Amino acid sequence: MTSIESIDLDPGSTYAVTLSVGQWLYVLGTLDNETDAEDFEDDPRGVVEPCRAVMQDIERLAYGADGLPLPHERMVTIDVPGRSCRIVAGALDDWAAVAARETAPEPGFENEAAEMREVLQAWLAQLVRK
Repeated sequence: MTSIESIDLDPGSTYAVTLSVGQWLYVLGTLDNETDAEDFEDDPRGVVEPCRAVMQDIERLAYGADGLPLPHERMVTIDVPGRSCRIVAGALDDWAAVAARETAPEPGFENEAAEMREVLQAWLAQLVRK
């Protein structure tokens, strides 16, 4: 298993990340949670703007003209700045930990922590310098 710390990222480089639309929707939801939490605390880590840029790219590329997500199995590649790659990985890891502590998950979310960790591993495996 690849860890966030083991990935050598150049903050000034761009990385092509290819995930399924379903996985991108997990990233989108995670970043939405992350920006809400950071906005509440006045964004002390400076992550809101990079998160929102990635969220805009996901919305632009993973949704059709009708505003609905493309088929969940369709693969989509998004170019992500190195700094944002680390922020997204950290957010996925943090929110997976939150989901793992949930003692009474809502129906349909029982496997959320494992699914988020799976998306995190797919994310880390896709960090190829462009």
